[in-house]
Amino acid sequence: MTQSNMVFYTLAVGSSVSYHQEAQLSVISLYAYSDPETVIVVYTDHPEYYCWLEGGRIQIRTMPQDQLQGWINGGPGKNPYFFRAKLCLAADIASAYSCASIWFDTDCVAVSHLSGLQERLEQGVALMQKSEDRFSDGDTKAERAYWKALKGSDFAGIRATKESRQWNSGIIGVPAGQASRAMKALQTLDAMMAAEIPGRTLEQVAAGLALEESGPLEACDQVIYHYWANKAQWHDFALTLLFQALNIKADIDQVAGKYRELVENHKLPPLRAERPSRVERHKRRWRKRLRLLAPCEK
Repeated sequence: MTQSNMVFYTLAVGSSVSYHQEAQLSVISLYAYSDPETVIVVYTDHPEYYCWLEGGRIQIRTMPQDQLQGWINGGPGKNPYFFRAKLCLAADIASAYSCASIWFDTDCVAVSHLSGLQERLEQGVALMQKSEDRFSDGDTKAERAYWKALKGSDFAGIRATKESRQWNSGIIGVPAGQASRAMKALQTLDAMMAAEIPGRTLEQVAAGLALEESGPLEACDQVIYHYWANKAQWHDFALTLLFQALNIKADIDQVAGKYRELVENHKLPPLRAERPSRVERHKRRWRKRLRLLAPCEK
């Protein structure tokens, strides 16, 4: 294989078929919009799900269960934290490869050519999927809680300021030769875990603060979408695309071509699900209450 210009990588573990379909759709999209020198690596505990994709610049690697559990359980906090594995893998990959490395969540898809990302990484700019609100201006309960916990404290030498922003960690891109920035993100997370800061997205808080503090950081949400807020429709989209590929015995190049066609014809699902009407929300609340009040069935 020729020298890689970028390596994309992810972690796809567990028994959920929908989750692995997400990962396959991500791989297809990245393959569709990248150069032949770009490598895509999936670490998984179910390599048998990816046989048809493996080969050439798509690599499927078995994730050892003991290593994964070591990453999850190895933090200084009292409780295991699954997404610590993301930053552990990011630090390892950034050190192992001589080119730029980009983590992608399985619910991320490329929608235009990735050469622009490569150019920014070559200029020493780190990438995350999207820049969100400043913690100090946060209008959600989670953002306010983070700011209360972060302000005035140092975490592995990183201190949040009034200008510090929440960044979406669906993408974490580290320029070549800057593995220390990925390691700093992991160290920041561990310091936050040691301080027992609560939160389901603590790894993206740590990654955003560390990358923002250690050099230039930019968003790439116009090139790579993150559909976390509309998984149901995207799962149907992935299932349809993969089912059609199975029936015509398509290879990766054919499926990638079909994906590009859908993107160019604006056939992708929306990134966010449509908000239910006020009446529907009221019905859902009552259904939930009735389920809580109903006697347990034996």
